[in-house]
Amino acid sequence: MRGKVLTWRGMLIIAGAFAAVFFVALFGVISSRHAMEAQYLQQQQTIVEMERQVAELRNELDRVGTDGYVENEARTRYDYVRNGEIRFEFSDPETLSYYTKAEWEIIMDEELYTTY
Repeated sequence: MRGKVLTWRGMLIIAGAFAAVFFVALFGVISSRHAMEAQYLQQQQTIVEMERQVAELRNELDRVGTDGYVENEARTRYDYVRNGEIRFEFSDPETLSYYTKAEWEIIMDEELYTTY
């Protein structure tokens, strides 16, 4: 069997094929890296948002056990009124803004002492 001689032209074709494969692989690695960097940044933003939510929840947990929190929730959600308190509901709260503080106090005093 006789040895074959590789010409310059053949070597250039082989080198070109290797270069093409190299650049295709390099492009894939670069684009994959960019995608992973974008995913990393998105995950970092998600972590920051979750840490903010955890801090809010911890603050709420600290407040939940207090008497003030329980009373406020009972008053706002369930219209709780203590013994001896009178609950006022206004059909047109904007009307109240026309009274001065002194006038308002007079009205409230009259309401407290009026029997129905």
